[in-house]
Amino acid sequence: MRMSRFLLALMFSYAGVAPTPCSFASDKIQVLREVIQTGSDYDPRLETDFQKIGTDLALRMIRFYYALPDEERNGRGLVTFLLGQDNSSNVSLKLLYFRSVLSEPPCQSLSDCRGSAVAGSDEIALSYPQIVTVISVERWLKEGHLSNEHRTQACGLAATGAGFHSAIVSLISERILREHCDHEP
Repeated sequence: MRMSRFLLALMFSYAGVAPTPCSFASDKIQVLREVIQTGSDYDPRLETDFQKIGTDLALRMIRFYYALPDEERNGRGLVTFLLGQDNSSNVSLKLLYFRSVLSEPPCQSLSDCRGSAVAGSDEIALSYPQIVTVISVERWLKEGHLSNEHRTQACGLAATGAGFHSAIVSLISERILREHCDHEP
C-alpha cells in the first residue's frame, strides 16, 4: 500500500515542518536500507542511531516505510518498531502514523500482499507491522507518560486493532483495552 500524497502532506502539516534536505536524516535512512537489505535486525547501529528520533527523521522514516514494497513485512515492522521506541517526542505524529499502519489492507502472502491468501501463511510475518504497532501502543500506555489526549488516541488505536483481520493483533488490542483503557473491546 502506498501512502497517499494527502496523508503524507497531512503528516508533514501536523508535525509543523516542511521536508528539508538533511544529511543526518538521510544517513539514518541509509542505515535502515542497509539493515533491511542484510536482514540484520541486531545491527548495533539500530541501538545507537535511533534512540531519539527528531521530527525530520520521523517523517523521512514514515516516507521510507511507504516506499518499501508491501511484501517487505520485516522492514516495515522494523521502521514501526524504531518509531515506537520513544514516546518523548512527536507523539501526535507517531500516533497518526500508527493509525495509518492499522488501516492498511491485510497482506495475503509474503510474495504478493494483494494476491490470494496462501494456505499456511505465517500470520505473524503477514501482520508484523501491525503487531509492532499495537505492542508499541501498549508499552506507551503502560509507561504512563502520555497526555490525556494522546492516551485517548492510543486507546482508539487499540479499539481499531481489536477489529483487525489478524487474530494476534486483535487479541493484543483487546488486552490493551481491558488493562489500560478502562473498557472491554
